[in-house]
Amino acid sequence: MVRVQESTAASSQEATQPVQGDWQQIQTDHESLRASAERLEGLLATLAEEAAGAADGHEVLDLLGRFHVQLLDHLDREERQGVLERAVATEPRFARLAGRLRSEHDMLRTHSEALVRGAAQLGWRPLHARFVEFHAIFVGHEEAENDVIWNANLEDLGGRG
Repeated sequence: MVRVQESTAASSQEATQPVQGDWQQIQTDHESLRASAERLEGLLATLAEEAAGAADGHEVLDLLGRFHVQLLDHLDREERQGVLERAVATEPRFARLAGRLRSEHDMLRTHSEALVRGAAQLGWRPLHARFVEFHAIFVGHEEAENDVIWNANLEDLGGRG
């Protein structure tokens, strides 16, 4: 009976601590998503300037679809792993910001879905403008999320974030 209680206490403690493997996977996801978004933004800018034909845009539409799926997978992984919850458990002062970041996941999903659904009908200039707006929101979200997770990890290691 004592072993079960000790095991439960250890499991509970592990569940609240940020996990280095999770942080590394999130960073890898962020870098990959950022690179895809930057590539998309550049390609859309070129298409918007040149008013290129639809044949030239198939690669962009495919890349946008893949970016959307990658973003959904990333957001789902973050939520499944509970990284923001663990950051708040380590450092409660991040609770409000973490709550805002969690709610932004739904907004990012919705915005990305709208870009994919409307891509073929919008035309390159409006699609580029909407993607630039989305990209700025996405980058701000990821930077704030990194700050919360990083600072909670520092606190957990005994540093000051």
